[in-house]
Amino acid sequence: MLERVVTEIVRRVVREERLPSNRRQGSQPRVDPALVDPFAVSPAKLRADSEYVTPCGYCRGAGVCSCNYCGGSGRARCSNCSGSGKEVKHYKKSSRLINCKVCRASGTVVCGGCGGDGNVTCTVCSGSGYQLAWLTYDQHSRWVVHIEPQSPVVAAHPQLTEPRFLSNHELDAFSIIGIEHADGPVMLTGYRDGTGLLLGSITASLDSRLERVNRQQHVKLAVVRRDATYSMCGTEGTLVLSGKQLLGSHTPQALRAIRTRLYVWATSVAAFTVTTGIILGAFRGSSAYFATINPTLTSLWLFAVVLAIPVLGAALRSLQKRRGLRPLRPPEKMLASAAGVGLVSFLAYGLISQPRVSEVASALARPDVDRARVVVDGLKETKGDTAEVREAEDATLLAEAMRLEGDAKLRVLDAVAARDGTRAREAATLARLERVAVIRLHLDERDPDRAIAAIERWFSDSWKSDQEIAEARARAHDLAGTGCADSPCRLLAANSAVTAVSTPGRMQRASEVRTQLLTELSAREITAEPQLTRLQRMRSLSVMAKKSIAAASADAELATAAKSTADWAAAERARVPLLGASQAVVEELLEAPARASGKTTYMTVDGTQVYLVLDATKTCRGLYLVGASATARAIRGETWSSDRFLSQAVGRAATVKKPSPGTSSTSRWFEVFAPVVARWRSGELVELRIGDAAP
Repeated sequence: MLERVVTEIVRRVVREERLPSNRRQGSQPRVDPALVDPFAVSPAKLRADSEYVTPCGYCRGAGVCSCNYCGGSGRARCSNCSGSGKEVKHYKKSSRLINCKVCRASGTVVCGGCGGDGNVTCTVCSGSGYQLAWLTYDQHSRWVVHIEPQSPVVAAHPQLTEPRFLSNHELDAFSIIGIEHADGPVMLTGYRDGTGLLLGSITASLDSRLERVNRQQHVKLAVVRRDATYSMCGTEGTLVLSGKQLLGSHTPQALRAIRTRLYVWATSVAAFTVTTGIILGAFRGSSAYFATINPTLTSLWLFAVVLAIPVLGAALRSLQKRRGLRPLRPPEKMLASAAGVGLVSFLAYGLISQPRVSEVASALARPDVDRARVVVDGLKETKGDTAEVREAEDATLLAEAMRLEGDAKLRVLDAVAARDGTRAREAATLARLERVAVIRLHLDERDPDRAIAAIERWFSDSWKSDQEIAEARARAHDLAGTGCADSPCRLLAANSAVTAVSTPGRMQRASEVRTQLLTELSAREITAEPQLTRLQRMRSLSVMAKKSIAAASADAELATAAKSTADWAAAERARVPLLGASQAVVEELLEAPARASGKTTYMTVDGTQVYLVLDATKTCRGLYLVGASATARAIRGETWSSDRFLSQAVGRAATVKKPSPGTSSTSRWFEVFAPVVARWRSGELVELRIGDAAP
């Protein structure tokens, strides 16, 4: 049984209305709005009874009020500069701030709303200071629906809750026991005792002064209700079917099992997807080994996940609260079988497709080194740096090294040897054989310098304990000796070969070269030898002596002889004066070629520019010396100092004289037979004239 009451309630709220007035007093006092019954009087009668004159509530009877624009100050913010007092002055290429011309940098101007007075006429009372007030009321209506009792049947028939009167055909689903409506409250006349309690409670809840019932409908209904209980996902739900068409009500009790299944379904699908996704991530890889595996593996995973979604939903629907899991429908069984096959295929393929160490051995046996490298990279990604993976990688590196040449091959072999695995000894042996082969190739190509450099680079000092490498080094020195142009070079090569591997033949060869070098060092004077040829021979003898000193090592006799020869050659060359010598002799003594620029002949020696004064026979009559750089004219050579230039010019030891302190910056004197002029600046020699070197 249902009882429905729908009520339209009218509410009238009393309020005061006001207008400007020139009158200053009224004929009657103010009426209290709380004492007015809006349903007992018309608006016109209420105005006539309550009208009176009162001071303006806004300006309190003054007729004026503060200006809203300036707040009563009479001044407003300047719109030209926004109150800053500055405006931007633009020029052709720039702009700058200047004082505002409107407000004269004050930031404010006379208020336009009040003309600077600060007050304006009150708009509420039009400046009179008084208002005419009276009472009126506003009317609003609202609908209220009451249904007793609150039942799931109401949810199945939503028209019962709509705020309006219902017609008989809208109640066809029910048996109408009684229906009554009226303009105003319904007065029950034909019902049994107690049926009017709901109507009485509605009337009692109204505000007796401000609210009235405008219209009201009362309906009493009888309805057939059948409760159907179902079960899924281990939870029961009760569906209420009511009315002649047995409509279902969507209540929480009715939908509980369905919503539980949907929640568990979504959760189980997410858990299944995440779990299998983690397994997928463990099976997948980023190396080249997985380039073809990843797409297939992902496809199988997606196939299993997509089929698992309806299968999980069907299983949860078939799960009963007390009877357990009911048999699935035939299509659902087929989907479950396909999902199981997909899941097993995904797991099986993921396990089978993982790289194995045996694949490396098979690839190297074919041989397919590239495939072996791909498998090794996959092993390192999936299994990490384990002992068997390192062993497989060492084998692959050795195979890769065999396809390389030169330093690239040696780098790979050295890397395997440094890993200290089971292949380390093999890699070290192959690397040594490769290096020995390179050294022998250099020897066969008669390139001893590259052979010795390779031994130094690869074997450092360890060659001394390696008989094969030591012999190769000795051979390289033997070969270098055959290409030497002088005896010091041959002696150095012969001694180095003896140091590497001493044999009677090498020792005899070194002794013979030493004897020959001592003989060459002792040959000094040659009868009737031209001066230029003698100077050139002494220079060559000096160079050979210096090389001999370097090659003598622990040979004291040879070192003494070489030093003596070098000193003698230098002294002999120093005794030959530049003045009076031919241009060729001057070039030989200064060890620099002469260049001509017009009538000037000059040469650059150790940072010093040397100008030669030559006569018609190309004989040197004077020298003019100055710094070679225009920004640095000081004569400050490291090998050829000013004293050495002067000594060589006159053929004996001489020293450049400085001027006396406090005198001129130029010093003059005669050295043997030649006039000398030296000019100084800031304590440094910047110009030296020897002999006939004017101007």
